[in-house]
Amino acid sequence: MQSTVNSQSEKTLLAELSVPSKSFLMGEYLILFGGPALVIATTPRFKLKVFESKKSFHPFHPKSPAGLLLKEQNLKNIFFEFSDPYFGSGGMGASSAQFVLIHSYLNLKKDMSWQALYKSYRAQSSGVENWRRPSGGDVIAQFMGGISSFHPRLNSLENLSWSFSDLEFSLFKTSQKLATHLHLNEERDFQKDLQKPERLSEVSALVEQASAALKACNSDSFIEAFAAFSKILESLKLVAVPTQKILKALRMHSEVLASKGCGAMGVDVICVLHRPEHKSLILAEATNLGLKFLANHKQLDSAGFRIDSEASLRV
Repeated sequence: MQSTVNSQSEKTLLAELSVPSKSFLMGEYLILFGGPALVIATTPRFKLKVFESKKSFHPFHPKSPAGLLLKEQNLKNIFFEFSDPYFGSGGMGASSAQFVLIHSYLNLKKDMSWQALYKSYRAQSSGVENWRRPSGGDVIAQFMGGISSFHPRLNSLENLSWSFSDLEFSLFKTSQKLATHLHLNEERDFQKDLQKPERLSEVSALVEQASAALKACNSDSFIEAFAAFSKILESLKLVAVPTQKILKALRMHSEVLASKGCGAMGVDVICVLHRPEHKSLILAEATNLGLKFLANHKQLDSAGFRIDSEASLRV
């Protein structure tokens, strides 16, 4: 059967761009109401190749942020190839990576600030109730790299590092998947609780405590804040049942200092805090539970958005 995609010989490479994966350490849901969040960027990286071609093509869903952004452009003879190291299994930021890569390519000779990226991303869902809109924390983290402490209400961003010698995190992929954009369109009660000033203040303080702990290298304070935030998500019924079962099984082991699901309903990714000497035990127990290892502190990616190669950037 004849391929509908141009052969390599009919395309001229213009650029290769990449961004890291992302995971919410803390602050999912809270960030939808303008509160702070901690988001980490890890390897492997999502990649975009840009070609000059007789045939224009992009692989993005037309209603995705990247698809909507490209619809606004009048690009001709440009062919995009996107590489997802997770092969569509979800949870690590494929959709937000697409947007960061396309936005950055379009603005290589313009405004490359995180503020411009955030404004453009949020504009894709303008007119939608604020708490229903994608937070933008993931695009910020993938653009910046490392650990992003992002507070949208204050329009502030700090780039942090994992400062603990006595504490590690391990990320694991579940077999579950949840489309965040569909989840945010559901009618739920969590917004009523999180919008209460006292609750918003309580949960925000936990994220701020974790950020301060990273800067002060206080692992005990970080564990305390992380565990408390996880419990609040569970109390608000913002943790899927399969994830609740996994967390319960993990917490039966004293070597697990704290654990939580990351992102929407904690469905896709589990984060475990543990001592360095217990890494093998944690990995074995997670594997027994059907989890797949993704990354730990050694896979933190501080590079953020990167131009991997450029032959002739034409934007």
